[in-house]
Amino acid sequence: MLSVCRRGETAVAGALTPAEDQALRAAFGRFAVPAARAAGAAVIRRYQHAGAGHWLCCDCLGGSAVLLPVLVPVAEAHLRRHQDAG
Repeated sequence: MLSVCRRGETAVAGALTPAEDQALRAAFGRFAVPAARAAGAAVIRRYQHAGAGHWLCCDCLGGSAVLLPVLVPVAEAHLRRHQDAG
């Protein structure tokens, strides 16, 4: 399940709802469906504008990861994996 962290941080601040998680996976996941992009972009927009902004933490490495991979909302329409090792 994807979770949310504050922009610029990697500490998990909360979890997405199952519906939001599925919308993002359908829109931008490995087996993305182009028709699902609008619903996924709506979820990104909601979290990008909440407070000072939020990033998404991916669960792809399981519980063994020291730091969860972070997905950064870009242009209110898609996600980019954060590359900064810090």
